Amino acid sequence: MKTPTIETERLLLRPLVFEDCYEAFERWTSDPEVAKFMRYNAHKSVEETKEWLSTVDEESDTAYDFAICVKAEGNYLCGSCGVYLSPRSNVWNVGYNLAKDHWRQGYGTEVMTALVNFLKNDLKVTAIEGMFANENVVSGHVMKKCGFETVGQIEDYKFDGVTKHDCELLRINVKGEKKKFKLSNGIEIEPIGYGTYLANEGSILKAANAGYRYFDTASFYKNEEMVGKELKESGLKREDLFIASKIWN
Repeated sequence: MKTPTIETERLLLRPLVFEDCYEAFERWTSDPEVAKFMRYNAHKSVEETKEWLSTVDEESDTAYDFAICVKAEGNYLCGSCGVYLSPRSNVWNVGYNLAKDHWRQGYGTEVMTALVNFLKNDLKVTAIEGMFANENVVSGHVMKKCGFETVGQIEDYKFDGVTKHDCELLRINVKGEKKKFKLSNGIEIEPIGYGTYLANEGSILKAANAGYRYFDTASFYKNEEMVGKELKESGLKREDLFIASKIWN
């Protein structure tokens, strides 16, 4: 999925591109007051910012990078933000940074709210993580205001692998909806099924009594007869059940 453009009340979050390098360097990547809270060290030249932006991929399915632009200032570029699938935890992470002259104006909360909504509504993510440097109290308040809860402390290092970057890890667990899916023939199916691989005798009947109506089996599982027998014993109507089986490769 291509990185979208997201509009909030005061901000425009558009795809971050390589051509943003000069403004980014001038406004925040070279500022040590901003960098001390981030995982990167302050860039000493625009070439470092170019190197960072050269890795941005607008077509990635595991990372979405946005430029933060203030609409009232003619879409003035004042920071960046993004979401990415963490290889460490396999959970989507969020983060943002703003130029110092745009701190304490509520933009952080607006950005974080937009990113969380993007993950929940567009990417259908059910768990979101974020972290902030321990000394960055404001970002901690922003994340908790947006629904994050503290998980614990992380001993981390900046991208240089040398500078310590101790952070607090936070998380949102998105409550799922039990919403049926409509198939092409108009029949509705439950979103959760019961996998029967290595299922013990009696477990199918227990699952049916617990409310499962979709059962997945296979000839390879060598339990198709047991699945059929226990579903028959459940007394459920056949038309209320979905049974999926599979043939060998």
